[in-house]
Amino acid sequence: MKGGMLIARAKEWLKPTGDPDVRLSASILRRQRLLQRVEPLIPLFRTALVVAGAIYLVALPSQLLGRGHYVSENALQPSQVNTYWNWADVHIADLYATDVEKWSEPGWTSESRAEAIRDAFLTLGLPAATQNYEFMLSSSNETLTGTNVYSIMQAPKTDGAESLVLSASWLSRALDEDGNRRINTRGIATVLAVANYLKKYSMWSKDIMFLISDGYADGTHAWLDSYHGFGQSNLNAQPLPLSTGPIWAALNIDYPHHSFSHAGLFYEGANGHLPNLDFINSVSHILKHTGITPILHADTSLAFLTPSPLARTFPASFDGPTTQLYWRAAQNLAHQLAIGASGRVEGPEGVYGRYRIDALTFFGVPADGPHGFHAMGRAIESTFRSLNNLLERLHQSFFLYVMTSVDTFISVGNYLAAPVLVSAGLTFTGFLLWAADGSPKVPAGAATKGLRQSGVEVRRARPVGKAAAAIGVSHLVGGVMFALLARVDPTVEIPSFIPTSIAFLLAFTPLLLSLALSTAPLTLPPLAPLSSTLKALNLLLSGMIIAVTATLNFGLAVALALLLPLPLLLSSASTSEIRTRIQQVGLFVTSPVGIWLAWWVLGGADGGADAWLRETHAPKLA
Repeated sequence: MKGGMLIARAKEWLKPTGDPDVRLSASILRRQRLLQRVEPLIPLFRTALVVAGAIYLVALPSQLLGRGHYVSENALQPSQVNTYWNWADVHIADLYATDVEKWSEPGWTSESRAEAIRDAFLTLGLPAATQNYEFMLSSSNETLTGTNVYSIMQAPKTDGAESLVLSASWLSRALDEDGNRRINTRGIATVLAVANYLKKYSMWSKDIMFLISDGYADGTHAWLDSYHGFGQSNLNAQPLPLSTGPIWAALNIDYPHHSFSHAGLFYEGANGHLPNLDFINSVSHILKHTGITPILHADTSLAFLTPSPLARTFPASFDGPTTQLYWRAAQNLAHQLAIGASGRVEGPEGVYGRYRIDALTFFGVPADGPHGFHAMGRAIESTFRSLNNLLERLHQSFFLYVMTSVDTFISVGNYLAAPVLVSAGLTFTGFLLWAADGSPKVPAGAATKGLRQSGVEVRRARPVGKAAAAIGVSHLVGGVMFALLARVDPTVEIPSFIPTSIAFLLAFTPLLLSLALSTAPLTLPPLAPLSSTLKALNLLLSGMIIAVTATLNFGLAVALALLLPLPLLLSSASTSEIRTRIQQVGLFVTSPVGIWLAWWVLGGADGGADAWLRETHAPKLA
């Protein structure tokens, strides 16, 4: 009985009966009371969202959010076949390595060594061809030229509707003592020897293409563009005389030294186009079965658990296996986020993603042992035997993921919340500021000339046009800087005047805009301040960009989520000229480009973010 009365009263409160005007007034009154109670909590809520996003990002390397590797595609069956690569094939690879060393001697041009490699494929009975290409690098007519070589082994029992690629670039990611790229001697020899080996068997259901690309990533780029019939304005490449079906997967071999200790797995994708996780998991499983220790990229210190920074300050009990696992995962995570945030291709494997091709690089980490051609050949054979089983493209596993080790990863559903929470906090703040601009609260009896007053609230317009113009000019200046940087030769070091010019533009553009758009302040102007409207639009725009970017490029979204909240949330309008100028300098220093500039200047030519990325992407050989 009592329960029925409570329900009836609740219904009456939610939907009162009687005069419609009375009900409407009661409904408006309830909403106003609810807003009055919620409004004071909104600033706390927005702060809680930003802080929660930061805490979630710090928690990502934890084992609680990660998952162990598994293979979703049953057809792959990694390491379930017998491999027949033997020491006779190793001897053939050694002979090819001798030939590559001869081709790398002074006096051999790109065209002459390409002809020699093509003849090597023709000697094996495989059709082969070369491709010349030329990249226009800058306005001063500087070019990057090269010659690719490729061969096709047609599947004996199929129509060539699908294909796989085994490739090696002429230059390795490994650097010599002078900082120049080493010749990928044994990587190229491996491709030639594997081609000689695979043609002996008739089990293949897919065509296999063998590609020896010139340069580092530029040759692969030119070859893929020509193969798929696409191009770009600064690329002149010969059409390919030989072709086959769509490429499903590609394996790139980078093996510059005489032996290696670990197999570095390099994977990337421009704009977040990562290879299917099943491919990486299968290769990792195959390498372990072969006896090779796989690692992410080339940092051998992450192959095993190492002491974390806590070991330097706290007792050893604080640096247990859990802490060391977290530290290793954090380093792998930071490196992958930096690659995504950089927005550029670091190796040949990164070029395939734009054509929906799953690509991976085997990098033989230089060492005095224990592995060589024998282990590398067995791993390649087993990998291609697994890919040969596929009936369709890899699709069952994740394309959006972050690997914390060769055995664990974080799926998109677990990592996406970190930047999205920050994005929600910025968006809430923008809406709150936008509402406050249009309906500011003023003291009773204050001057309200030109305003429609309702109690202690007034209605005023917002200078959206000026705010949009300021945002447009800022984007225009950024576009000009991007266009100037795009005309710089990417193969040489950035000239010293470019960071100075960027600092000049970023420092004086806001000052000029503030002087051009400034207006005389009034006690209660009929128009909202430009600064608050501009801040509201920037908050809304930043929140939207972070949320959209999070699903496409997680690394870039995290970088924006870390860099944007501080200057956007802490900035505020001030009547003090000195405080305003100090705030402008602070906004410049804490802006994304300002932080990059400071890092570049403090680190020097050999420091900064680029040097950190090179440590694992381009290790030096003694």
